[in-house]
This record gives sequence, structure tokens and C-alpha cells, in this order.
Amino acid sequence: TEENNYLSVNTMSELFVQNQKMQNDIKQRLTNEGVLFVAPEFCYIDFDSTIKPGCIVYGGVSVLGKSVVSENCTLCPNVVVINSFIKPGTTLKSGTTVKNNTIKCLFV
Repeated sequence: TEENNYLSVNTMSELFVQNQKMQNDIKQRLTNEGVLFVAPEFCYIDFDSTIKPGCIVYGGVSVLGKSVVSENCTLCPNVVVINSFIKPGTTLKSGTTVKNNTIKCLFV
């Protein structure tokens, strides 16, 4: 499985390298599934988070915990989503933070 590729970390340097590898793998998989990243090097996506096809994810975005970002959403710069569900077609405006919530409206 994908998570088996990230074992045997003994130093902070090794942790940094493994985290970068994991982030690259996650973003590559999501890109292959139809997610568009703008400035992917400035985004952080947790292993347990889900981003569905058709989404646009701008720089500075963090999707954390067991969050689900549904189809065709736009996460503008510096959005943070933590353990939340985002309805299909939603746009989260720059600087928005959503924590432990369900977003059902189209613009936040």
C-alpha cells in the first residue's frame, strides 16, 4: 500500500524527506484523479483527507484530518479545512478556515 513506502524514519532530516515524498505522492495521485493544484508545493494534504475530481486547489491550502472536499470545489489561497465535509461545487474564499463542520452553501 501507499503508506508502506514511508517507514524507517530515525532523524528529523529523514522525516522531512519522507514527508516531502508522501506529499508529492498524494498530490500526484489526486492530479491523476482530476484535481488541479495551483502552486502544489505550497499545499498540504493529509493522508486521510479526500479531494474529489474537478476541484481546484490554490497555494497555501491545507486539507487536514478526515476531511472530504466533494467534486468541483474551489479552495482559494490560504484555505484550511480540518475534519470537515465540503458540499459539491462549493468555493471557499481566501483565508477561510473550516473546522469540524459541514459546508452546504456554495460560497464561503
